[in-house]
This record gives sequence, structure tokens and C-alpha cells, in this order.
Amino acid sequence: MVRESSLKRFKQVVSEDRGWRPSAGQLSFTDLLKHLVDADRWALAVLKNEKQIPRASIQPGEGKPEEWNRHLRDFEKLGKEKAELLKRMPDNE
Repeated sequence: MVRESSLKRFKQVVSEDRGWRPSAGQLSFTDLLKHLVDADRWALAVLKNEKQIPRASIQPGEGKPEEWNRHLRDFEKLGKEKAELLKRMPDNE
């Protein structure tokens, strides 16, 4: 439910506002979206016991507004992938 709510809100951000940040040194909408995608990739790598664990930290300005659509697609796709993986995992894991 939280992911669906976040996805709904991200879809409402118009292109000219994607780089907006409350003040210098803070994360923009794009930074936040990229961070959530990176966190999904990190969580999936941990859950799958992968040797290479991607980084999931973000600095202001790392998210590029021109990559918004890709990040939005990844956010949706990775959420589904994570949900399916968790469903298939035994309770003791």
C-alpha cells in the first residue's frame, strides 16, 4: 500500500518540478525516486544473497530529471519483483 501511494504521488510530479528541492543541499523529487529504486536494488541483492551488493545511498543532485521515466518504471518493476520474491520465501528465511 505504501509503494502504491508513493507511485501515485510520483506520477503526479510534472516534468518541470522533478528537479525541485526544498533548499540547497536537500534531495529533489528525482533524488528521492532514484534513492528508492537504489534501495530496492540493494534489498533484492541482499535477499538473493548476491555477492555484489549495490550502493543505496544518495547525495543531492545525483538523480537526473531526464532519467525520471526510467526510474519510475524501475520503481514499479522492482516493487513487483520484491513482492514476488518475498511471497516465495519460506517463513524461516
